[in-house]
Amino acid sequence: MADNIIVIDSAPEAARAAAKALEAEGYLVFIAAKADVGLTMAKKVRPSLVLLELSTPGVEGLEFCKSLRSLEGLQELPILLYSKAQEQYEPRYQEMYGIVGFLKKPVDASELVAQVRQALRQPVETAQEAAMAFEEPLGQAEQPQEVFPEAPEEVPYEPPQEAQELRENLLRPRTRKTVDRRRTLLLALLVVLLAAAASFSYFMFLAPKKAPVEVKERVPEKPVAKAPAPPEAKAPAKKPPQVAKKAPVYSVQVGAFRNRANARRLMNALKAKGYEARLKQLQRGGKPLYKVLVGSFSSREEALATAKRLSSKEGLKTVLYRD
Repeated sequence: MADNIIVIDSAPEAARAAAKALEAEGYLVFIAAKADVGLTMAKKVRPSLVLLELSTPGVEGLEFCKSLRSLEGLQELPILLYSKAQEQYEPRYQEMYGIVGFLKKPVDASELVAQVRQALRQPVETAQEAAMAFEEPLGQAEQPQEVFPEAPEEVPYEPPQEAQELRENLLRPRTRKTVDRRRTLLLALLVVLLAAAASFSYFMFLAPKKAPVEVKERVPEKPVAKAPAPPEAKAPAKKPPQVAKKAPVYSVQVGAFRNRANARRLMNALKAKGYEARLKQLQRGGKPLYKVLVGSFSSREEALATAKRLSSKEGLKTVLYRD
């Protein structure tokens, strides 16, 4: 069976180029665009090697490499790093986190395949030798390299049949659970509908019907004629005493309150200024209403003059009140 390799890179073009080069050599490649997706994929796929781009979201230095190798069965997992800048780590960190080599982007296909082959053949403890084996000697002229991401026309990436089947198997349990949940909901709905139909049929056709109650018509009794009473002598009607009409009394209303304390406060303030102020309690809407009145005048003109004086001098809104 071919070795499984996970490529963790947020750049889709670079990830597809690396996957294309490795699949051409017979490797089974999975691509993850985020670190947490790659970690979840590693739990299910159990890769033989991880190709990690250091600028991928969620990758915090070498701690992510430690998280990968802490998974069950992946304690000896080799990790191949690549980035735009050539990274250098101390040999003890390379052995501790399983780093078997470094590549600089853009990655050459032949160099990538060579490092992957060597990493899968050697144990993790010789990671320092693997890193030193691919360092470029000083003074050596750079060889022309083929850069996959910069190709003018890119063939759409299609995963191999074996990788596609493995992905479908990983997703199949979730789909089966969704189908089972929908099937359970449909069965529950069908049971409710059947119960409702049975209840309706019972009440319409099978329930015992009550006999109609006969209502007897009551015949009204004939009233017994009584002898007419002798007419009573009518006393002469007395004329009601005439009450003298009371002359109207006018006052000036300067406020109306639901709260008695507020009404008394205004009344006391007016009294302190020499006005003849008093409270009058009324009932409005089932609740008491306290009106603050000033003066008692038999003449409407006097009441109007006092109201104008209160408005101009005290700044109060006044209304004529007639008792």
